[in-house]
Amino acid sequence: MSFGVYKLTTLYTATAALLLLSSISLAGSNEIVEEEAVCYEASYYEEASQQDFLERNVTRSEVYGLVGYNHFQYFLDELKAKKVNPNNYHLNIAIAAFKKALEQNDSWINKHRSYIYSRLGCVYDAAGKCDEAIDALENALKYNDRDEVYFSDIYYILGNNYFYTDKLPAAVNSYNKAFREDDLWIKNPNNLRKVERAKALADFSCLMRDIECETPIQSPSTTDKIEL
Repeated sequence: MSFGVYKLTTLYTATAALLLLSSISLAGSNEIVEEEAVCYEASYYEEASQQDFLERNVTRSEVYGLVGYNHFQYFLDELKAKKVNPNNYHLNIAIAAFKKALEQNDSWINKHRSYIYSRLGCVYDAAGKCDEAIDALENALKYNDRDEVYFSDIYYILGNNYFYTDKLPAAVNSYNKAFREDDLWIKNPNNLRKVERAKALADFSCLMRDIECETPIQSPSTTDKIEL
């Protein structure tokens, strides 16, 4: 149910296939090349599934989802090591893979659209593509699957992108919705503080610009909601 946990862990036994893609060099953002790279990589997961290297057969959308998930994790590892590829290689591959997953119409994607849209929104957010992030995250909410994602996390990231695009009332509303959720993400004190800081900035911006926003609500940190 979390952004940080991909439920289909049986697929990880095929991660060695990703090494085959490391020799492909992408210069800049080229959607055709990226899509070809995603399809190339996905074919190895499917072959591994068919040859029983995995514990079960996988659907096409599931394979694309795994490709996208892994490349986003590679980006986060690069970010942590302060060695991010200047061409956003892993972000571009992740975007292409998640979009390919959403194009499918098989049993897996029909159950996991909320999750994949949320992942796509996170990747767009990391890439600084605010409008695309908003669209993807709003779609994640539309499918309304709280067993797949933490809605408080989605509302927080969505609020940030509303703020970045100067949609202040929408940003405040989104942060308030994050507070109203009762999932594990918002119950984490570190995450709660992030939402509080972001909302305080949005509230202040509304006040300074005399923009009418939703009435502020009490933060969960001042209630007994948070379990430390």
